[in-house]
Amino acid sequence: IPIIFLTARTDVDSISKAFKLGGNDYLSKPFHPEELLARVHTHLELYATKQDLKHKNKLLKNKIINRESRLNSEMEMNQKEMIGILTELMKVTSDETGLHLQRVAEISRLLAKYHKNISDEDTNLIYHTAPMHDIGKIAIPLNILHNPNKLSKDERAVMKTHTTLASRFLKHSKRKFMNAASIIANQHHEKWDGSGYPNGLKGEDIHIFGRIVALADVFDALTHKRKYKEAWSLKRSVEYIQEAKGSHFDPSLVDILIQHLDEFADIINV
Repeated sequence: IPIIFLTARTDVDSISKAFKLGGNDYLSKPFHPEELLARVHTHLELYATKQDLKHKNKLLKNKIINRESRLNSEMEMNQKEMIGILTELMKVTSDETGLHLQRVAEISRLLAKYHKNISDEDTNLIYHTAPMHDIGKIAIPLNILHNPNKLSKDERAVMKTHTTLASRFLKHSKRKFMNAASIIANQHHEKWDGSGYPNGLKGEDIHIFGRIVALADVFDALTHKRKYKEAWSLKRSVEYIQEAKGSHFDPSLVDILIQHLDEFADIINV
């Protein structure tokens, strides 16, 4: 509300103090009533105009925020749709099955859910991007990708390039879903002790997304039949993972798997 000082004081200090205290105007005696009414009317109009501008600015800011939110939501939906398309392409061209990809996504989400340092937003991010872990295989020659026999040294070297190929496809995107997919595809074969590939990353130098999908991928692969192996029992699979705790896998993630094994078992039985 506007404040007008009415006073007999005309010295500079009094005027200055009045404005410092929040005054909007200063009227010295003697004054004419019409002048006072005019100033009151002017200040009330100014006050009303300022309030109206504040309200309109608030509405505009909210409109911009809502618009940006819609745009971000649309972009995220587009990214999810693109990931879905690439995942379907991977199922057609590689040896990955749709059920394996879905189980890896579910296992990854559960590991992330129980990890104390991962937010709900990142848990959702991992769930949607985990199926992209082997997207680089679409660039591997089919005679190697579908070879039912043990791969030669040179063939294994080519197969390992699926991690770097995937990163090359996706690393230029600044969008969070594609960026997460790039990290997962590039790092899910890294090992906790540094003996993995493609970069020999060690411990927490491996992104948590990569560490999670590394465990999820192996756990599902062990418990299901592949063309080169029969399915292992849950007991044997868990024993293998426990033995690899601290060498292949992040120890904290192995602990989560063991602590909530019943929930993970429900996923692999799908």
